[in-house]
Amino acid sequence: MRGCALTLALTGGIILCSCAPRTALEHGNDTLHPSKLSYPELKWDVPLGKPYRTTLDNGLRLYIAEDKSLPLVRFRAYLKAGEMMDPVGKEGLSALACRLIRTGGTDSIPADTLDERLERYAISLSVSSSESELVVDASFLSEFSDTALAIMEQVLFHPAFEPDRVEREKRILLQSIRHRFDEPGPTLSGAFVKTMYPAQSNSRMATEKSVANITREDLIAFHRRIFGTGNMIAAIAGDFDRSTMVQKLGALFPTSRSQDTTGLEFAAVSIAPRNKCLIVHKPISQAYVRMGLPFIKRPHPDYYPMSVLNEVLGGGGFTSRLAKTVRSDEGLTYSIYSRAQSEYRKPGTIYI
Repeated sequence: MRGCALTLALTGGIILCSCAPRTALEHGNDTLHPSKLSYPELKWDVPLGKPYRTTLDNGLRLYIAEDKSLPLVRFRAYLKAGEMMDPVGKEGLSALACRLIRTGGTDSIPADTLDERLERYAISLSVSSSESELVVDASFLSEFSDTALAIMEQVLFHPAFEPDRVEREKRILLQSIRHRFDEPGPTLSGAFVKTMYPAQSNSRMATEKSVANITREDLIAFHRRIFGTGNMIAAIAGDFDRSTMVQKLGALFPTSRSQDTTGLEFAAVSIAPRNKCLIVHKPISQAYVRMGLPFIKRPHPDYYPMSVLNEVLGGGGFTSRLAKTVRSDEGLTYSIYSRAQSEYRKPGTIYI
């Protein structure tokens, strides 16, 4: 028994010794200080857009790329619109319209049937809204491409806005508005935007009253104004033949919806001219603080240098200066970071 115990002890010692790390002296010259590391030159040419870009007869500006590595197809389209275009008193129109374009049925497919078909063919299809754009996103198996494209054409260009679905989506949106500021994070973000962009189109928020003012006729008018191939830039990539896909999209998406978009303009946005401190009291045990300054508007020659600056300051996670010093070294906070937000539609902000 004592022999067995000795054997086990020696074996354990061998295992431990074999797993012990090598010391710095044992490494010798194998280990370099990070400042002395060198890497081979990165040689990568940015793909040119021209070979992938085409404009269809129906006015659709399309970027298309074959990729047969997987039997999948991905489609995305951007439309010039968004919450900044919502009429005063009907804030929430674009968000509600996008939800209903997807969920409200089409002229030929009832809403319940549409949901069932998307599920049956494993088609992912969404329509979403942000401040300054609408995004259509779809992905599907290449073997169901014809079915998916036919459904997309119906959803995007022939939505029914079924009355019962309109009321349901309005109730869902109202519920989210009622609980919008339950958590301190969204409260902080909303207060910051209101402070930096006072009385501007991008700082107006949907309310229970504004959503109640939206009618089905408003949704139909919104769709008629926004959803045309002339107001759309699309990209599609995946397992297909390029020329065949171009023909399919040209035939499916209606030329009649290639309307003039000169009237679709965003209101000019200005930023707060003076310093201001806003305090929102909430019964919680910790403080959420945001300090910000006006930032550049794109395009701007300093955008990329400033983006690198932000990465070093606080945008780079645990390796950034703010996280390393304030969180890791001093232990004063759990979360600290910086953001440099710059857009084409309005002046940006940089904040901690």
